[in-house]
Amino acid sequence: MKINYKKISPIISILVIAAAVFLMYKLNVLTTFRSDDFNYHYSFADGTRISSFMEVVKSQAAHYKVMNGRIPAHFLMQFFTIYGKPVFNVVNTIVYIFFILLVLYMIKKSWKVNPLTFMTMFVVMWFYLPAFGSTVLWMDGSFNYLWTTVICLLVFLPYRNPKLFDYKVNQFIFPIVGLIAGWCSETTSAGIVFFQFWFILYWMYKKRPHVIPYIITMLTSFAGYCLMTFAPGQMQRLDRVSGGEIPILKNMYHFIVTMGTRYYIEIFVFILLISISIFLNRNRELNYLAVLFFMTAVLAACTLIMAGIQNINERTYFGIETLIVIAMGILIKNIFEDQLSTFQKMNLAYVIILVPLFLINYRATYVDVRRTHNEYTKREAYIEELKSKGEKELNLKAINSTNDHSPYYLTPDLSPNPNHWQNVTKSKYYDVDKINKIN
Repeated sequence: MKINYKKISPIISILVIAAAVFLMYKLNVLTTFRSDDFNYHYSFADGTRISSFMEVVKSQAAHYKVMNGRIPAHFLMQFFTIYGKPVFNVVNTIVYIFFILLVLYMIKKSWKVNPLTFMTMFVVMWFYLPAFGSTVLWMDGSFNYLWTTVICLLVFLPYRNPKLFDYKVNQFIFPIVGLIAGWCSETTSAGIVFFQFWFILYWMYKKRPHVIPYIITMLTSFAGYCLMTFAPGQMQRLDRVSGGEIPILKNMYHFIVTMGTRYYIEIFVFILLISISIFLNRNRELNYLAVLFFMTAVLAACTLIMAGIQNINERTYFGIETLIVIAMGILIKNIFEDQLSTFQKMNLAYVIILVPLFLINYRATYVDVRRTHNEYTKREAYIEELKSKGEKELNLKAINSTNDHSPYYLTPDLSPNPNHWQNVTKSKYYDVDKINKIN
């Protein structure tokens, strides 16, 4: 009996996505509160525990003045503290799968799921995304990096598929999304404004009609970026991290060295792919789009360095590396567009090679995240035991990890200084006077 692969492909796609959902959900469930999660349970307006939507609004109004301008991410963070970690685990898993689908849509302009392509992208993102545990699993980190990147990618939809602006409702929806996206991230949000500007210039050069909705969306994105950048809390934070002085030439040199050191392989591969695509006379607009995505990543990477921030946290590169993957993916698809069978064979080869490596790495990550979860659970039981005895000063062991996919990787859980914010926020959360680190 001959198997009709076209008929069973949707079933395989559903099974593949279901497996991805299961694997991500398991890690989300085992990921504990850490770092800023404790702090964001409380209002920045009056210090009380967040329990309603309006309290979140008041808290974020105060947050805007004293912390930073990334209101969409932190609004979501405080909103989800009302409903708890179990609800977040489900929603965050869905958001990550949607993130993979959005990246694939940016590459191939289709929502149709090819199981091999989905598996390839799922594994590539597992290995390539920076600080995976801190950007995808950690609650506050996922809002600041995963969720905001998804919002920014949503803004690209009408640029990738102009037919979306044929629907008049989208001419109102996307400017709003653009405003929120511009308000999301110091890096990726700057990139999307750059992307929109050059895309619009290209369309005007080509004398394409209906440019106005794109211009409006770009302007709202820029307005959102200004709201974030010039927030009182953001300006204070920038003064602290930059020391009040921004030597442009020195920072430009630092930027070139950083990009060359970190992304020399990606730069080489991109130049090779774009050269092949041009040599084979592939679709010029797709080549332009790939270049635009890659240059958007470069500009996004430049933003913080040019602002005077020398030491950049690994997770800051999440949106940047997502844009690089999209640029590379567009070129690969463009090169092999008329050789679909070859493209599928390539996908199959990648799956055969990468999936076993992924499963080995996933197992190591799962074991480590389960270990930190168990340590966290035991510590909470120990805290409750001490509190029941009337103890108000606790001596606790910090939870650490050397696994680069763990939320605890390279990030402190407790400080040797009991007056450090890591200890102070946990003291408030557990209703004790002081927490000391003993390891």
